[in-house]
Amino acid sequence: PGKLPWLCMPLIAHGEPLGVLSVHGESWLNDADARDQQIATLTSQHLGLALGNLRLRESLRMQSLRDSLTGLYNRRFLEESLEREIARARRMGTPLAIALLDIDFFKKLNDAYGHEAGDSVLRAFGALLKDKLRQTDLPCRFGGEEFVVVMPTIQRDGAAQLAERLRRAMEATPVDFEGALITVT
Repeated sequence: PGKLPWLCMPLIAHGEPLGVLSVHGESWLNDADARDQQIATLTSQHLGLALGNLRLRESLRMQSLRDSLTGLYNRRFLEESLEREIARARRMGTPLAIALLDIDFFKKLNDAYGHEAGDSVLRAFGALLKDKLRQTDLPCRFGGEEFVVVMPTIQRDGAAQLAERLRRAMEATPVDFEGALITVT
């Protein structure tokens, strides 16, 4: 008497709500005692922690594959992906181009304006790559001021033209750092 035929328990991990555990079943809930409700509470706590751990693990995995400064994939991801892309191109009989891009005179830029300015340039170049490349292309920060772009299904001439368009676009887009306009290629 007075008991509802369902029980809803929040799934919470690290203080963040993740969902709700909803238990339906008139037969056992009508007869549920404090022990059954304690089991449901413990189950919801364990499920919340398990979901939170899965979310945390996925976040850490993405952090291990992405460059935190530019948001591009990093060298580790490139190394994991390159063999797969080469095998796919061979299997499909399609071309695959790889471009190594380097920001000219980057050390001089850091010496003249400081490392924060260099970071701004790297972020701007990462954004330009995301904006100008095809959705199938894979831009990665290789290290320092070096970037690699894997371009499936593009011939050598098309890749060279795309790289030149990127160079011109970066040159035409000065980076504003504390009032100074920094132009790089």
